[in-house]
Order: sequence, then structure tokens, then C-alpha cells
Amino acid sequence: MSEMTDKEKFLFDLQGFLVVKDFLTQEEVRALNEAFDANWDKQIDRSAAGGVGTALYL
Repeated sequence: MSEMTDKEKFLFDLQGFLVVKDFLTQEEVRALNEAFDANWDKQIDRSAAGGVGTALYL
């Protein structure tokens, strides 16, 4: 794996995420989407407990 370029570091600092093309296969994305959809109702709101936003525990 190569190191992040200066542009990637800048974009990460600016946006808080990176786009890494072809990191997951289509099958892996499908499986992750299915797991997320199957557990959406288990999402809890952490903001009342001093957290930020919500968290989904799988």
C-alpha cells in the first residue's frame, strides 16, 4: 500500500473521509449493505448520552 499524497491528506483534513476506488469488491459491498439494512432498526441515539449523532452497533 502506498502512502497518502499531499492532496489526499488535504482532502481528508477538509472532508473527513477519502474515496478509495476498488477497495471492496461488489460482493463485499453487497454483503455490507445487507448487514446494514438488516440491522437498521438496532440503531441507537447516543446524543442524549453526551455522544455525537447516532451509532449503529452490528
